[in-house]
Amino acid sequence: MITILSQFISTVIMTWRIHLTNQAIQRLHILAGQPVILSVWTKQNRVHHYDMENGTLLAEDAIPPAPNKARSSHTWQEYVGQLTGPNSAYYLPFIQTRSTDIHVTDDGKLRLYHLSDDRLFMETDGAEEEIRLVGGKRLLTLDLDRALGMFAGLDENLHLHIYQQNMRVGVFDIGLNADADLRPVVAVARGGANIVATDGRRLVVIDPSGTVLRKQELHYYVGRMSASPNGGMIVTSDMESGVIRAYKSDKLTLTHQRFAIDLVIASNQVQLLADLPPIGTAVSALVAHARGEFAFAMSGVVCMSSVEYMDEVPRPNRLF
Repeated sequence: MITILSQFISTVIMTWRIHLTNQAIQRLHILAGQPVILSVWTKQNRVHHYDMENGTLLAEDAIPPAPNKARSSHTWQEYVGQLTGPNSAYYLPFIQTRSTDIHVTDDGKLRLYHLSDDRLFMETDGAEEEIRLVGGKRLLTLDLDRALGMFAGLDENLHLHIYQQNMRVGVFDIGLNADADLRPVVAVARGGANIVATDGRRLVVIDPSGTVLRKQELHYYVGRMSASPNGGMIVTSDMESGVIRAYKSDKLTLTHQRFAIDLVIASNQVQLLADLPPIGTAVSALVAHARGEFAFAMSGVVCMSSVEYMDEVPRPNRLF
């Protein structure tokens, strides 16, 4: 009996929250390893690393300014080589400098540079090549598979561009519509198993060849969207109501939902003194993990939670 009880306790997912700043947190990342790390960006150049299981602070780093040197220079390579998590085993997946967005694989062997003039460059083992988009369209959002280096992006027409590293797969109309008031998002599963995209009113799941597998019209506006590493779970935030929803990507089935503020209140506070986010605050950042776990930010509060603490959406039963 003791053994069974201990095994049950070890599977219970701890939820926690922490109040870091009075400004909205815009980025959250999850770094694999032991322990799994939740990286919280409080400023463009400042990141806090927490043990995702219990909220213990592991490190706090200030990212130095990017050197004004060519990316082929030793100075630049030394700079990007130090952009890792606290255990130095995994690289930070995304760094934003004044002129360049840097997307990086876990091992740091591949980097995708998105320059402020909208040019794209891919660096593999120190060798760099420009990625020229078909039609010269500007990418509004993109995501890089941190395992194998596949990336996908949505252009101004919300057409999907897919690349296997520096090899173009194609450009695809996946049925999304641009809206100036909504934020398109794309997410690539680890290993490129699938791609998830939203224009703020629809969710679309696409395979690595560009084929639309599933498409779902939504009854709400998506504020933030993230997919689990294996692409099996999609988590969204409702821009207006503040509800967080979880979907199974195989059929785009809504499985769980709950108000974000309720998840914050239900979580364990890891500080002696901390403020709750103001009522009506929107989710400003969202990242999904495995086993139904996810983290989100409301204003300057970060919360680690799970679908275990959400309301399960009942499935309709057939009458006959």
